[in-house]
Amino acid sequence: MRIDRIDLKNFLSHSESSINFKGRINVLIGHNGAGKSSIIDGIVFALFRESSRGNANKNLVKMGNRSASVRLTLANGNQIIIERHLPDSGNDLLIAGSMPKARGAEKVTEEVQKIINIDKEVLLSTLIVRQGEIESIFEDLTDVLKKVMKIENLEKLTEASGPIYSKMKEIQSKLEQIQTFEKEYTDTRMKLIDLKREKSKIEEELEELRKSEETLNGQLQEAQRLLDEIQRKRDEYLGLAREKDRLIREKKVTEDRLSQLAGAEEEKKMIEEKVRELEKYEEAKVLLDQLREVEKDIDRIRQSLEKAMNERDTIKDKLGRKAELYPDYSRYVTNKEKLESIEEKEREYNGLQTTYRNIQVEISRIDKTLSSLKVINTSELEDEIRKVEDEISELSSKKGKLMAQVDEAKKVLSGLEQVKGGQCPVCKRPLDESHKLNLIQEAKSVIQASKEELENVSRRLSELAKKKEDLKTWLSSANQNNTKYNTLAEKKAELEKQLADAQSRLEELKKAHEEYVKLKDALSKLEPAYKEYLSLSKVNEEDLKEKEEEILKLNRQLEEKQAKRNEIKNKLTGMDLKSIEEKLRELEELRRRLNDVLRKLGERSSLEMRLNQMQKDLGEIEKRIGELNFSEDEYQGAKKKVEELRNKLLDISKKIAEDEGSLNQIRKDIEEKEKRLKDLEALISQKPNLEKALKKLTKLREDLGEKGLQNYIISAVKSKIENNLNEITSMFNLAFTRVSLEFSASTRGQKIKASLSAYDNYGREYAVDMLSGGERISIALALRLAIAKSLMDSLGFIILDEPTVHLDEERRKELMNVIRSALDVVPQIIVVTHDDEILEIGDYIIRVEKRGSESKVTEEVPGND
Repeated sequence: MRIDRIDLKNFLSHSESSINFKGRINVLIGHNGAGKSSIIDGIVFALFRESSRGNANKNLVKMGNRSASVRLTLANGNQIIIERHLPDSGNDLLIAGSMPKARGAEKVTEEVQKIINIDKEVLLSTLIVRQGEIESIFEDLTDVLKKVMKIENLEKLTEASGPIYSKMKEIQSKLEQIQTFEKEYTDTRMKLIDLKREKSKIEEELEELRKSEETLNGQLQEAQRLLDEIQRKRDEYLGLAREKDRLIREKKVTEDRLSQLAGAEEEKKMIEEKVRELEKYEEAKVLLDQLREVEKDIDRIRQSLEKAMNERDTIKDKLGRKAELYPDYSRYVTNKEKLESIEEKEREYNGLQTTYRNIQVEISRIDKTLSSLKVINTSELEDEIRKVEDEISELSSKKGKLMAQVDEAKKVLSGLEQVKGGQCPVCKRPLDESHKLNLIQEAKSVIQASKEELENVSRRLSELAKKKEDLKTWLSSANQNNTKYNTLAEKKAELEKQLADAQSRLEELKKAHEEYVKLKDALSKLEPAYKEYLSLSKVNEEDLKEKEEEILKLNRQLEEKQAKRNEIKNKLTGMDLKSIEEKLRELEELRRRLNDVLRKLGERSSLEMRLNQMQKDLGEIEKRIGELNFSEDEYQGAKKKVEELRNKLLDISKKIAEDEGSLNQIRKDIEEKEKRLKDLEALISQKPNLEKALKKLTKLREDLGEKGLQNYIISAVKSKIENNLNEITSMFNLAFTRVSLEFSASTRGQKIKASLSAYDNYGREYAVDMLSGGERISIALALRLAIAKSLMDSLGFIILDEPTVHLDEERRKELMNVIRSALDVVPQIIVVTHDDEILEIGDYIIRVEKRGSESKVTEEVPGND
């Protein structure tokens, strides 16, 4: 798997940067603080949604912005795109082969782990080498291997503070607690026996108290019955006494009122005689009311008659105007029917005219475009591209051979410079100083000549790459031009055919269009008369006839009402309206007085009857009081006896309640004790299982310890890493034959420790710190790759961040040679640096510079100016 591209938006110092990794050795170069390491941070964040430098995720958003995003493109047979968003992790997305495969931070991270098969900590310890930390793998080897083998987790499981030991302590604690439960069980059984004994004693006492309560209840019921009987007599006696006093008071009031009503009968006779004399004026009042009503009717009829005559005249005028308008109305209807019959043709005519004009405009536009285009012959461009590609292929092959010559000459030179004892390091033949100097000079000459030729070849390859790109651009442009020209020419021919068809149809519809215009003009002139006729269409001769009959009817009604008025006036001859009204008011007053007198007479009759009833009721009350034979002393004695019995019964009830309360509490205590005994039995029954579990956990802790599973994992993984390491170092042309990875045996309380040793052809062992700088760097990189390879199916990339920091010139050269050699192991290397010397080994350069507060990125291929 290799990294193809990363896009950063508002991430750390990058507002919007897109970085492609097109080379095998990609060099990210720029000054310190330019934003180079931010790109590596972006790669780590895209993979694991965590910062590689321990920063909080919110600090990854560029200052002044609310959100950020990272898009990482990987190549793994098919394309994999990972999108991460800050602060909203719900929009995180993983696309595999153009299909969404995971969404949301957690799901995306899980899918990434499945794809690369390595976690963040191991990746940062192996394939991403931080600034100045190439050789730190030697110091951190133990921790790194523990992470790879997950031994750290096993140690945490089995150590004194781990979960297994904690669970063992928890079980031991429970067993100790069960001993306490066993003692509590014995104590609770004894207390339960005492409680049952006390319960029996209280139940016997309650039985005696309930018998006494039953006897007293019988006595109280009899005493209460006697008291209730006396109480009933007392209540009736007091009620009769109150009623007697009330009747005496009411009788006195009634007698006083009857004396006041004594003269009402004489007053009634006098008023009735006067009323009979005045009743004749009521008939005259009726005639006056009738006269007023008739006068009102006459005024109403005259108004209706005037209105009907006006409406009749209006109808006559409208009928005359309607007759005048009829000829224009008839012509309008005829023309309207003709217009509607040709309206569809008129719509077609107007639509075709618009289409015709639009086609003319489009043809004109196409002609203008075609005049600016011309057909280009592309075969010459295609031939030129093939020639350039052939030359690039030849030069690439030549470049590879030259680089191999340089590497071979450098190895010879390095061997000659280290020669001791006058023996050739290659063939083992004698070698004097003069011959050695000649060989050194010859090797340097080969290197110099090859480098010069390499520069010329690289420069020519860059020129050819640019030329090929330009030719492909011209070819693409020519193809687009020719396609556009042909498309427009075909479209023009189609439009010209459509234009001819439209013109032919317009000629066919022209006559109908001219007739439509004439009819439209005629309708416009006739429309006012047509609308006025329609407004009068509801007026007819029948309306006029109905109105004439209405006028005749109103005249007859008027004559009848006038005759009625004259008849009433004749009956009222000689009568004065004012005197009639005065007599009527006097009659009304007399009738009011008569009603008042009649009310008084009715009241007198009612009072006389009530007085007789009261005298009868008083006699019956006195008789009933004598029959009751009630005594207040007898009532008080019965009441006292009931109260004494109630107090005795209350004392017994209190004692029963106390005993019942005590009994209920004892029963509750017994129930709780019995329940507690069952609970304790259940808890104590766990003892055998807990003892068995403790034995199993003790054995599990031993099996997961240093002599068990840990030892097996170390043996399996050590062999795999060691094989990978020796396979990789064999590609680096080092002086020793193999590298050994060792683990020190551990005992309880001591940690596992890892170490490396190198062996030469004679089997001599060398510790890492005894090796040369170049050898140490080679082994450090090889070890990182070996560990990663033991976890991943295949290695895709390695990232070196400022690898030359703190290295002298010789060590830098050695590092560059190691990086070149590493291409045989890992197909993609990304080097982050500020050192221009590293550019020599890069085949794709990414320059990063700081402009203000923003990082800007440019990309180039070495040799392309």
